[in-house]
Amino acid sequence: MAELLGAPVLQQTFSSLANFPNNDYHWQGELPGSQSGVQQVFAGHDVAFLCGFSNQAQITVYKYSDGPLIPPDVTQVYLSNHTWDIGKNYYGEAALFGDLKATLPLINQLIGDQPSPAAAARNAKLKEMAAQRKVAWDAYLREAMHQNEIWAVVIADALRKEIGERKLEKQFVYAHEAVSDPAPFQYLLPFTDEAAAPISYYCVGGGSLGWSMPATLGIKLEPSGCQDINTRFVVAATGDGSSLFYPQTWWTAQHRQLGVLYIITNNHEYHTLQMGLTQVEAMYGEAPATSGQPGRKTRNTCASTGQARLRHPGQGLRGMEGEIVRHPEDVRAAVRRGIDHALSGHAYVLDMHTIGLDQPPPRRRTPMPATTSNRAWTASISARTRSNAMTAPACRATCQ
Repeated sequence: MAELLGAPVLQQTFSSLANFPNNDYHWQGELPGSQSGVQQVFAGHDVAFLCGFSNQAQITVYKYSDGPLIPPDVTQVYLSNHTWDIGKNYYGEAALFGDLKATLPLINQLIGDQPSPAAAARNAKLKEMAAQRKVAWDAYLREAMHQNEIWAVVIADALRKEIGERKLEKQFVYAHEAVSDPAPFQYLLPFTDEAAAPISYYCVGGGSLGWSMPATLGIKLEPSGCQDINTRFVVAATGDGSSLFYPQTWWTAQHRQLGVLYIITNNHEYHTLQMGLTQVEAMYGEAPATSGQPGRKTRNTCASTGQARLRHPGQGLRGMEGEIVRHPEDVRAAVRRGIDHALSGHAYVLDMHTIGLDQPPPRRRTPMPATTSNRAWTASISARTRSNAMTAPACRATCQ
């Protein structure tokens, strides 16, 4: 369908699975988690095809006066196998209730066998933008390698290379809870038809603090998952704040000999909470941390994990092995050691010292296909079902 319409495809925020191959040029990553970000994605389009779209308002702060998430001039069309999703938050001018995998090919038959000239032009533009995005990510990675702290793109790139070199295609599951740094993992890891399946990427729909750590235990206990995926290598990327909710997971993994690699993206703070406070302050002029204190920057010390900062994971966890990694040039070797341990049946923790609010990395924005002059459809889907015809993920095309 994306090919026939010339439409960019986006995955809903906190989608459970990776329902669209990230090497397809229509793929745009995950919907952003801000009101203005979602509005910008849909602006410039005529139609939004909401395919299994269940997490419809996964944003940090919603301000009614700033308008609806999907602009009123965008026609909304639903396809869902769950009646609750249809018209839940947005009025749809048309809606289909049915199994996604069975229904999408039937819709495609009605659209036609070949893209229209306008759709072909949009496809060409999307291919051009995908190439530009790759160049931007490559440049961002090179820049990240020269920093004092670790940027998430370095970790994701190391995982990607190790999965490829060890021929772990169809034999890995990535549990995603790197909420502060999602884009590098979603963009760089091989979530393609050749190397993975939707279940190879696992996130909790809508988000839940710390869930990824115990989830890895259940994933690893099952030697082979559905969709012909083997669980030989299970890895989780989790923020340091979220990891503090279930540290007992590490004890269980080690003592039950469940070889899981835990990567802690340790920015020494509850980064998502800090960002939420920043958004509240930007929208309403003050936030809980600054209320009644004009001129004070938003910095809620209660959101800092400094007092609970991870030391060497092997200390105090009764046999759990791991290491602290502070510099980008050390990441690849550390990831290699971690995978060696995991594949031998021993859990391992990599405490990666990443960057926090005090020193944010630069943002490079690649043009979004949503802003093309010939207005098009955009598709947003959930992680519920995958079809050969179409399914979807999405991301701001930003390097972060």
